[in-house]
Amino acid sequence: MTVLHVVPARPFGGMQRIAALLAAAQRRSGLDAHVLAIYDSVEFLDLLERYDVPHIFLHGSCPNFRAVRHCHEVLARDWSVVHVHGGLLWSNTVALFAKRSPVVYHAHNYPPLDRSLKTRVLNRVNRSLVDVVIAVSKDVARAWRVAGLDSAVECVYNAVDLPNAAKPDRLPRSTDSPVFGMATRLAKDKGIFEFLDVAEAIHAQRSGARFVIAGEGPERSKLEEETNRRGLSGVFFFPGYIRDLDAFWSGIDIALFTAAKEPFGLRILEAIVRGVPVAAYLTGAGSDEILCLGLTAVTAKYGDVPSLAENSLALCDDASLYKQITDAAYDDVSARFSTAAMRDGVARMYDWLTGSVTNPSPLF
Repeated sequence: MTVLHVVPARPFGGMQRIAALLAAAQRRSGLDAHVLAIYDSVEFLDLLERYDVPHIFLHGSCPNFRAVRHCHEVLARDWSVVHVHGGLLWSNTVALFAKRSPVVYHAHNYPPLDRSLKTRVLNRVNRSLVDVVIAVSKDVARAWRVAGLDSAVECVYNAVDLPNAAKPDRLPRSTDSPVFGMATRLAKDKGIFEFLDVAEAIHAQRSGARFVIAGEGPERSKLEEETNRRGLSGVFFFPGYIRDLDAFWSGIDIALFTAAKEPFGLRILEAIVRGVPVAAYLTGAGSDEILCLGLTAVTAKYGDVPSLAENSLALCDDASLYKQITDAAYDDVSARFSTAAMRDGVARMYDWLTGSVTNPSPLF
């Protein structure tokens, strides 16, 4: 079976990581998986080369005739499945007119709520194009069903690479000066300003605490300005884009997850598999499906800054609770969010599309 993953290369983040991880896992299992990357991205290119996934990049930063023609040529080949990630309008349109293969739409995000012309056109294209939708969480699947997509919509959870070493066994290096961290794209919807609110509350109770937000994005300068305005510049660090996540998380004691509405929450998994416990807001969104309340994370209702700060410090101060949370979370992620589980869930959808099975449900 030949599979083409069509992926917008920018902005680089969880979608690109999952597409590369899935394609690599498929190749290891015998599928001939390739990636068609829309636009340039050094980070995505680096990741695909590390995973040894064959790839084609449509160069540039905006739609142009040459890129559209090249996209049409690639999509017109004899692929068993075309697997489209994200909602890039013009590439979906080209896929529609070049359609010779079943098309999977991988919904990494919630459907857009605005009623702009672009959104209406995109929804119409997707209704004509897509044979099945894979959603990264049950909540995202529900949202796409409500949006009225005619295709089957099923949930296949994202995955994370487990480290080759044994289960991490660690404790906070210092209860007096714990380090709280986040690795994400620096965009408003990623909870970066909510992180700042919680950090301010933690610092008021534990002056030795330090905070690190890794990543790049459109809100970086504004975030740094707000940090300075609150008098926290001396305890905040912004190292930029991090290639080596192992090295980054080795310096963090507790991961803070503060997004208002995250479709899944890959960065929760990335911390957990490295032995870093998570303190998170509960929001009713897809990220809640990762968290087994009271077992795999400490939590608070979204916006309850004092509670999340208090629970984070309690986790830091209680070595027994810290170990209990990290062990339970690692075991849960290993069982529910493995690369094999994601690969097999997607394979069932492919089999259904190509007629090997009559009903793909239930995946989970």
